Amino acid sequence: MLISFEFENFRSMKDRQSFTMEGLAMKTKTENTFEILAKDEKNYRLLKSAVIYGANGSGKTNFVLALIALRAMVVRSAFKVTGHSIRQFEPFELEEAYNQKPCRFHISFIMDDHCKYNYEVVFNDLEIILEKLDFYDGIQPSNLFERNTNGADIHEVSLGRNLKNKRISKTLFANQLYLSRFGSAEPHEHLTKIFKYFEQMELFKSLDRLSIAQLSGRIGKYMIQPENVHFSRLLSSLMNIADEGILGISADISAEEFFSIHAEDNNEELLQRPGKIRPHAERQVFNAGKATNTVNFELQKKESTGTNILFAIGGIILQTMQKGGLLVIDEFNNGLHPKLSAFLLGLFQDKKFNRYDAQLIINTHDVALLDKQMFRSDQIWFVNKDEFGVSEMYSAQDFEGVREDIPYAKWYMAGKFEAVPKLKHANKLGEDEEN
Repeated sequence: MLISFEFENFRSMKDRQSFTMEGLAMKTKTENTFEILAKDEKNYRLLKSAVIYGANGSGKTNFVLALIALRAMVVRSAFKVTGHSIRQFEPFELEEAYNQKPCRFHISFIMDDHCKYNYEVVFNDLEIILEKLDFYDGIQPSNLFERNTNGADIHEVSLGRNLKNKRISKTLFANQLYLSRFGSAEPHEHLTKIFKYFEQMELFKSLDRLSIAQLSGRIGKYMIQPENVHFSRLLSSLMNIADEGILGISADISAEEFFSIHAEDNNEELLQRPGKIRPHAERQVFNAGKATNTVNFELQKKESTGTNILFAIGGIILQTMQKGGLLVIDEFNNGLHPKLSAFLLGLFQDKKFNRYDAQLIINTHDVALLDKQMFRSDQIWFVNKDEFGVSEMYSAQDFEGVREDIPYAKWYMAGKFEAVPKLKHANKLGEDEEN
C-alpha cells in the first residue's frame, strides 16, 4: 500500500513535491479509507483513492511520469550496460542551474508483511548517486542496503544487518539500481518481494487508441484463464450496467492464430501475445421487436471507442481490486461519461468489491467528479504551474476554510484552488500579429 511519494527536479517539478495517501482523522466518508497496523506500532489510515486536477499543461501528468520513471528504473536498470545514460533523468530545464542537478525520488509503502519501507533514489544522467532502502520491522528503522558512490563505473553496496550474512553480490554498474537485480539476475527471498511491489504497479499515461487496444488484449488474456471465471462474469456485468444491449463479454483467439502455435507451447506463447486475443461483446438480435438470436461483435472492429475504453479501464480496475496494489490512470475522463466515471470510482470505495485495499490515483478534468459525495478533502489534489514554468502540487487541505460540506467543483471553477487555465479574452487572439 502506498503511503507517500516525493519527487524533486523532475520535468516541470523543480522543487520537492510531496504527495500522500495518508488520510486525516475525519468522521466523514470513512469508507474511503482503510487502516493497517504496521510493525512500527503505528496504525496507518490510508486512502483508497485520490484525484488530481489541473489546467492543460500544468504538469499533473508529470506526477504519473515520475512514478513510471521510478518503476522503469527498478524493473529494467539491471539490464543496463556500463556507460549508457539513464533515460529517466529529466531535470527541470527552464532554469540553467537545474539542468545538471540530480533528480530525486522517495517512496514509502507497506507490504503484506506489515512492514513499512522507505526507498530513496537520487541520480543524474550517468549514475545513481544515492540508493537506500530502509524498513521498519519494529519501532526503529533498519537499513537493508545503501550504495557507496565513488565516481567509478563500479559501485559497491553496504548491506544492513538483515542481509550481511547472505550470499548476495555487492557490486554493480553505476547506472543500475541495486534493487533491480533482484527481479532477474539474483532472486532473493526478501528483496525480490520488494522488487515485485514496483513491478506490479499499474501505471497508465494518457490512454490513446493504441494503449487501449494493448490493455484490452491484456484483459482478454486474463479472461480466458480458467481460474478467472469470476472476473469474466464481473466484467460482463459491468459492461451490461453501462450498456443494456451488451449481454456478456468473452474473448477468444482466431483458429488461424491458434494453429500457428505449437500445441505443446500454445499456453505459454498465447500469454506473450495479448494482441492476438479478441474480446467480443454479445448482443441480442431482434425480429419485429422480438429477440431471436445473439451475435458476437469484436470490440475493436464493431464497438464504439467508449465501449472499448470501458472494457479496458473497467477491466484493469476490477483486476486491480481482485489482487490489490496501486493503479494510476492519467486523463481518466477521456471517453467515459461522468456518471460512468463516478460509478467506477465508487467501486473502489466499496469494501464488497475492493477487498484487498487496492489504491487508485487519477488525473482528470472532469469537475463532475469533484463532489463531496465522492471524495473527502484529503483525497483531492491540484497541480498549478507558475509564469516560470514551475509546477507545484498541493492538497485541498492546504487551504483555509476548507470543510467537508463545501461545493468543491464551484470553488475550483471559481479559481479558489487555482490550477485552472488562465485564459485571456478572445479579443487578444491574434493581437501580436496585428501589431
